[in-house]
Amino acid sequence: MPNNDTINIRNILAINVHALPSSPSSSSWESPTYIFTSNTIGPVQPITPLGKALKELALSLNSLIVNNPTVAYLEAFLERWKVPNPADLSKTIIHGLILEWFQSMHVLTTAIENQRIDLIKMLFGYGFRVESNDMEVLMMKVKETGKRELLELVFKEEQWDINTPISRIRPPILGCVLPFLVGHAI
Repeated sequence: MPNNDTINIRNILAINVHALPSSPSSSSWESPTYIFTSNTIGPVQPITPLGKALKELALSLNSLIVNNPTVAYLEAFLERWKVPNPADLSKTIIHGLILEWFQSMHVLTTAIENQRIDLIKMLFGYGFRVESNDMEVLMMKVKETGKRELLELVFKEEQWDINTPISRIRPPILGCVLPFLVGHAI
């Protein structure tokens, strides 16, 4: 019996970035969806062939990031999914629908776990955004390693508002750092 997460490269190659819907308000825009019940937490299987192909594409990117690729290799993988950036036509970003599926696979979280500042910078440039789960992992990595470079990058690239709570149960960054600073004051 085939695994639901088996990647079918033909489905991925059939995705034409220029034929994708350009707006979430389009009826053919299929976002990743999740189910939360007492027994199950996880993604719902996509309904359309496009949704299935987008899920396979996102799974393949996640697998690539897990294997710690070179920047050049990741760049080559993402090249096919880029479109002009509406805010600056001299730059490119990942198509919005594809980016939404990529984000759903927590690609940044994996890059943070691997401490890959080079990949994270590149992903930021293509429109990836830091989410709460990314900040949770980032704070754990800073605590484990004492290295602040990733945290500094997140703030430098304006990826996280310092006043935003990290999660529903964790305060903003200053609330996490302040007790440490006060406890170690001279």
